[in-house]
Formats: sequence, structure tokens, C-alpha cells
Amino acid sequence: MIKGALEYLIGLGLNSNPIVKVDGRPYSLEQLHPVKESSPAALGFNFLDSLVTYLRNNIDPSFKEEGLIIEIKSPTEVALHTEIVGDFNQRFNPVVCTALVNPFPWDKFIDPDSFIIMAQSRFVETDDLAKIRSIVGNVRSEEVAQFCDDGISQQVTTKSGIARVENVTIPPRVKLAPYRTFMEIEQPESEFIFRAKKGDGLPYFALFEADGGAWRIDAMKRIKAYLEDQLKEIENVVILG
Repeated sequence: MIKGALEYLIGLGLNSNPIVKVDGRPYSLEQLHPVKESSPAALGFNFLDSLVTYLRNNIDPSFKEEGLIIEIKSPTEVALHTEIVGDFNQRFNPVVCTALVNPFPWDKFIDPDSFIIMAQSRFVETDDLAKIRSIVGNVRSEEVAQFCDDGISQQVTTKSGIARVENVTIPPRVKLAPYRTFMEIEQPESEFIFRAKKGDGLPYFALFEADGGAWRIDAMKRIKAYLEDQLKEIENVVILG
């Protein structure tokens, strides 16, 4: 019986037809592997202008012939895709753009010096930014205990001139425009909750996002508008976002 089974298996291996039917259903006697087209590694850019230059100069014409799709994945990532091509419905990704951003540490209380440095380097200059920077820079360390908080706004004692001090109400909400998307577009402005607390003999300050992430939609719309304007003369390119 064992000998017969072995002979049967050997016979299957010698069978020139790798397809057999069992109960009327076709089965393969061999493992099949699809032979797909090789996928080139994606180019990595950090600026939208690099993507625009790539498309305007028709660097990879074979991709463009099939049609291209620009997908705005997030405020910091844009990807270029081909349309579905080949026998196995493949989609290639020639380019990925990732914005260079250095985000502010939201929801974290920070000492005044660090707060001012980050406020100067990670935000577009606005009236509200100047206002909170002035408050942070002038709060008196020895008067930290005099914080007044009603749950909505806060008061702190700040220096005013050489010898005068005064109570200043911290604005509960401020409109700021942090650098958080591609530099080619105008940075979206959104609301933040500005709070202060005392600790270790110093005042500490924090910003909390207060727009529910709506700025992301605004940023992606601006990216799309920018690319549509820059690529309006380029054919076979669809922008999704």
C-alpha cells in the first residue's frame, strides 16, 4: 500500500500537466508565483517645489504616460502615485514629500526661557504671539504665588517698567500660526488655550490646541491649491486631498 502511494506521488511529479481536477475543481500541483514588474524606490523630497520640478521636467516619462495621482496624505506628507498598470494591477509610488517641521511641545508646561525661544523660532509672528511672549518674559518669579485662576482666564503679576508691577490677565485663547506644514504655503492659523502654573520657584506656561484639528483640513486645502496653481499646465496629473 505504501509502495503504491509513493509510486502515485512520483507519478504526479512526472505529470507534464500541473493542473488536476478533484471533484470537478481544478488544483495546481505546483506553487505558482506571480512575476510582477519591479518597483523603483521612491524619491524622497522635503519641499513641494521639488515635486513640482520633478513633474515639470518630465523626469520619468514612462510614469507620466499612464497618468499620475498626487495624494495629499496629511499636512506634512504628499505622495505621487501612478495609475493602476500591468497585469497584476500595480500602483507605483515614484515620489514622497515629507515636510521638515519642528513641532512645539503642546500640552506641556515649559519654563519661560524655553517657551520664549520656541515661540520665536517655531511660529509665524502675529499680534497674539507678541502678546503672550511679552507676558511670559515679564512675569516676576517672586510673585508666582499670586496667580489668580477662575477656570477660564488667569492673572499673573508682571514687571512694567523699571520699578512698577501690575496684574495682567492671561488671554484664555490666542490665535497662533505655528510652522507645521510645508513652507511653500501660508501657515494655517488656529486657536490655542494659553495657561500658566507655578512650580520650582518659576512660572511655567503651556499651549493646548483648541480647534479640534481643523487646521489640518485648512493646511491640506492650501497644499492642494498651491499644487493646482503650480501644475496647471501639466497634463495627466490628478490632485486628491
